[in-house]
Amino acid sequence: VKKIFALLLSAVLFVACDDDSNSSAPATDPSEKSSSSVCGDCDGSSRSTKSSSSSGVPEGYVDPSTVVTGTMTDERDGQTYKTVTIGTQTWMAENLNYNTLNSSCSYRDTTKCSEYGRGYSWSAAKNACPSGWHLPTRDEFEILFTTIGDQETAGALLKSSSGWYDNGNGSDAYSFAALPSGDVNDNGIIDGNEGYSANFWSSSESQTYSEFAIDISLSYDKDYAAIDSQTWNMRFSVRCVKD
Repeated sequence: VKKIFALLLSAVLFVACDDDSNSSAPATDPSEKSSSSVCGDCDGSSRSTKSSSSSGVPEGYVDPSTVVTGTMTDERDGQTYKTVTIGTQTWMAENLNYNTLNSSCSYRDTTKCSEYGRGYSWSAAKNACPSGWHLPTRDEFEILFTTIGDQETAGALLKSSSGWYDNGNGSDAYSFAALPSGDVNDNGIIDGNEGYSANFWSSSESQTYSEFAIDISLSYDKDYAAIDSQTWNMRFSVRCVKD
């Protein structure tokens, strides 16, 4: 009987210890989320890990009240554009409207160019900016996102305060005034998503697909700024950044 009792007691203690060790395993944090994308270059949400100061404000963050607005004139055709300095970067605050080969107005309607600027193929976009300015790299767009907070909320802050479908306007807190110009296919006739989206070329090539390049996409129904890749023949808007 003593042997049986001793065996039973050992079994109870073993089970108790095993249960205790299992309960101490770290639980999955429900706030963690996996990142997914439709292609190797795409990033539809924020790279959310970034360092913060002791006050909780992200390092490098620039308050919207500190931005500096101005103008610049393109000496090639005399057009004047609004500009905005956000942190260390100075951007055109309007879409480029310089007439080059492989650029066009939506529906080939010049009034669309006056409102939204021109749509450029990627090869045209790389050489479209005036002297002293250039087509931004993917990294330069990501610096902009970090400067205004993060990629997750960048769309809401950069979108213009009017003109977006279904009242999907932004706050335009940083005077970037991204308009919903949509996109234009390679024949320059078909308007894609005017009122619904804005697409801006970067100078960075896709690391996944040949003859694709990185673009930044904003949508009427999303607060984030998406990083996508598209074929070189698509015609997107250009925002030049100062050298």
